[in-house]
Amino acid sequence: MYARAQSFEQDMAFLQHLKEISAYDEGLFLIGQLQENTFAPGRRDTLNFYKGKFNYYKKNLAVSIASFDQVSSLSPFWPEAFIVARFQQAYSGDHQQAYDQLIRQDFDEAIFSELKLFELAGIDLLNRDFDSYSKHAAQYAGNFHQLSASQKRLDDVAGLFATNKSKSPLLAGVLSTVLPGAGKFYLGRVGEGAMTLITTGIFGVQAWEGYQKDGINSARFIIFASLFSGTYIANIWGSVLGVKILRNEFNDQMNETILVTMHVPIRLLFD
Repeated sequence: MYARAQSFEQDMAFLQHLKEISAYDEGLFLIGQLQENTFAPGRRDTLNFYKGKFNYYKKNLAVSIASFDQVSSLSPFWPEAFIVARFQQAYSGDHQQAYDQLIRQDFDEAIFSELKLFELAGIDLLNRDFDSYSKHAAQYAGNFHQLSASQKRLDDVAGLFATNKSKSPLLAGVLSTVLPGAGKFYLGRVGEGAMTLITTGIFGVQAWEGYQKDGINSARFIIFASLFSGTYIANIWGSVLGVKILRNEFNDQMNETILVTMHVPIRLLFD
């Protein structure tokens, strides 16, 4: 059992030093040693906070969240522990849990209330709930420079969703049926479209010449007709599938941008 307050304070100063030099494994080892002792609640909160913090830096999200959530609301470390844990939940894909806990929590300090609104707005965009996003964004006080750039960036992302026109898989398929490669042109993949058009055209011409010169049973006709048919069908299917791939790529890119943007003020405020 720890007997001297000064010893604990010295260990906390050393933990802070380890954090500053990114010696996270060493810090977690020390925390593990210290947690074997019996401490008053405030000191347990401090150890849980540092354990959450070091695991956060190491991207051990589940351990970090569990450690942060053991920090009492009476602790001065609690606002950071609570907010960072909720961000990590959102980052892990548990949007609803992060949202539900944030929406129920109030903060005494205005900047944390603003950060809460910002994180909720970010989760709204992750969920593609644009009405809820507008509601939360409208409540920004706009008085905190640590948040202002990220708030604008998130609003820019919301604007990208509004202006992005989803491609039609049906239209992509129809275009590729009429002209091989046209569906890829429609998707903006000009190089793929040109290659498909050229390749399908070559196979088609060779098949036609084989039919004209050697007949329907000739090896030349059968080989090139088979290549043409396979390429033609693959061109149609590839264009339809390409719409889904393009949509997924856009959504993945947007989600990554949203999460990075949600993280920026957390790093500015707490690091």
